Amino acid sequence: MKQRLLSLILMMTAIMMPMKLWAQELTEISSNYVLVCDELAERPGKGNLFGDNHFLDVTGGSVATTKGEVDLSVPDTLGENGSSLYVTDYIVSQYAQYGKHLNYLRLKNAQDVISMKVKANTRLIFFLHGNDQEGINARIPKISQSADLSNPLNDAPTENHPTTITGYRYDFVVPDDMQIYIGSYNGDLFVSYIIAEVDYPEPEPYAVLSADSLTVTFYYDDQKNARGGMGINNSYISSDSSSPYGTAT
Repeated sequence: MKQRLLSLILMMTAIMMPMKLWAQELTEISSNYVLVCDELAERPGKGNLFGDNHFLDVTGGSVATTKGEVDLSVPDTLGENGSSLYVTDYIVSQYAQYGKHLNYLRLKNAQDVISMKVKANTRLIFFLHGNDQEGINARIPKISQSADLSNPLNDAPTENHPTTITGYRYDFVVPDDMQIYIGSYNGDLFVSYIIAEVDYPEPEPYAVLSADSLTVTFYYDDQKNARGGMGINNSYISSDSSSPYGTAT
């Protein structure tokens, strides 16, 4: 009986030790970091750390080389009237040096899951291919504090969700210091980049003057510096001013 009990204790210890080791070795992301997924060469495998020990392959899984690619050096033209939608001027200004890479690392429900430790208010930016699904079937990251992805931190896609084409971008701001687990909603998706921004510009109103100085365009987003924008003073100035409602500087 004692021998059986000892064998059981040793077996449980062997199971628990790798779990403790993962928690100890997973390094929190404390400054901006970019994971280029196809530079992994292959899936790290269950229980293995990767990306300078900032990521853990929780389940193991697969990769793909036929799901298109994303180029961070050129703004896309996917928005209205050819405007940038996912690879914006801001993304190019910060990450153009990473160039073009494959949508490579698979995340699938709670089957293919990775983990990372992040600080509060870190913005995560995923560039991916979600097999062209849309609406409630759109494939986006599913983020939780549990490996089984229960009680997710982000909402499931709704009926108006855009098509998750190659190059689709998904942003999520982490609410607190925590270890998170990342799988997917609605099946497999393939990730080219995971960008963790600890420091990033907040959205603000600003104006951009055209090259011929004839047109002023107003924006509210985080791309003021990337677009060479001017700040807007929205405070009331005075009733005898020629422009009493605000200025751009």
